[in-house]
Amino acid sequence: MSEIKRLVAAIERKNAPEEELSRFVNRMTETAYRLSGMQLAFRLAGLPEEEEGAVAPAMKARLLGLVKDSLTADFSGAGMEKLAARILAYRQNCAGYVKEALRLADVHDLADHMAARLEAGLFPERFPALPSDEEIIAQAYRYVAGNGSEGTGLRMQMLQKELPMRLSRGRFLDHVRGVFALYEGQQGQTLTDFADELLSAAGERQAEKAYALAAAEEEAVRAAFLTAGDPLTPEAYEQAKEALAVCGAQAQRIADALPEMAGAAGMLLVRVLSGPYVLSADPSDETVADVLKKLSAGEHPDEAMNAAFETLEGRDLELLADWQDGAAALADIRKHCRLLIDSLMLGPMFANLLRFDAWLTGGNFADPDDPGDIKVLEKADIAEAFEAFEKALTPVLQQLPRAARRSVMACIMGKLPPFAGNTEDVKAYLRGGITSCSDETEKKGFVSVLHSLQET
Repeated sequence: MSEIKRLVAAIERKNAPEEELSRFVNRMTETAYRLSGMQLAFRLAGLPEEEEGAVAPAMKARLLGLVKDSLTADFSGAGMEKLAARILAYRQNCAGYVKEALRLADVHDLADHMAARLEAGLFPERFPALPSDEEIIAQAYRYVAGNGSEGTGLRMQMLQKELPMRLSRGRFLDHVRGVFALYEGQQGQTLTDFADELLSAAGERQAEKAYALAAAEEEAVRAAFLTAGDPLTPEAYEQAKEALAVCGAQAQRIADALPEMAGAAGMLLVRVLSGPYVLSADPSDETVADVLKKLSAGEHPDEAMNAAFETLEGRDLELLADWQDGAAALADIRKHCRLLIDSLMLGPMFANLLRFDAWLTGGNFADPDDPGDIKVLEKADIAEAFEAFEKALTPVLQQLPRAARRSVMACIMGKLPPFAGNTEDVKAYLRGGITSCSDETEKKGFVSVLHSLQET
């Protein structure tokens, strides 16, 4: 039995476990300090190298600067608070960039959906003759069915986005309303996030200028593919596709790199806030500090650093198991020992331990001080949320040209649960989308995308 597990058992067994309670808090704090230091080192060593001048390298340099400062920080109360505030601000910046990257990725996907359909009309020589509807339906079904049931739902969801969109606006909105209804009984934040995701898929999430990634390219993409402007010439199409590629690449780089950086900053925050309360020494402390010093100075992992990492392997898993043993009991201990915790002035330490658990195990962007909307949704709440969503989306559907409107509806469909269930439903849905499309260029675009999906 680990020391933390033993202390938890002792606290639960006694009526006045003063000594065990203090030791538990100290042991958990030291575990958090060492676990966060090791995880921080592993994450920093794994961060990618990228071209200079881009967002991700700049944010990496800023993170390394924070790590460097933490190794020489003034651990007075004021000094620790100042550094912690800088790390929190850094995590918020990471979240801002990732949110903007996801928005830009949705704009990219929407415009790319349009581009695939326009290309068949602008460059007919690039596309083979269309097979019969029956053959297209058969190919689509083979893609959905795959080699078995695993992944069938995801493939069907992807085809919901790519199939020729022939739902009426009313039927489309009815289907979205039905998906909203599935959120009854869940927390309000889940539906808020879902509605935002759908509006983002429609290209309607507002850009955050402070985190602009490819503003000029996005403007060119919107003008080319998502407005009712003049028909594109082949030359203008190719230029717009270049801008589209820039948007996609920029969004992908941020989505790949910054969540890991935000997670590393969470580990650093735990280490900074727990460090002043560490009373005992551990053989790993010097190793971790030396690795962090080298990494924060911009050194790449070499033979000596790799040897140091080898000495830490396994130890981090032991610490994680110890931490989880204690974290599972934190809420109950605070509830049943509240008066004793207050009398021993351990309240702030307990609050920190709960924050540490969120940063250590709750995901890269966990924010323990902002639980979001935790209200349990009822039918009236869902109706109100759908009304707000419909009010935001309707002007978009009314103002866009028909082809762009269909792409908006298709991209939203791609965010919804699979529309069809059993084999016959799937075949009927595929048949309905394909046979109802009389636009040959749109159908060619779909077949081209279907072939691309089959190859991935």
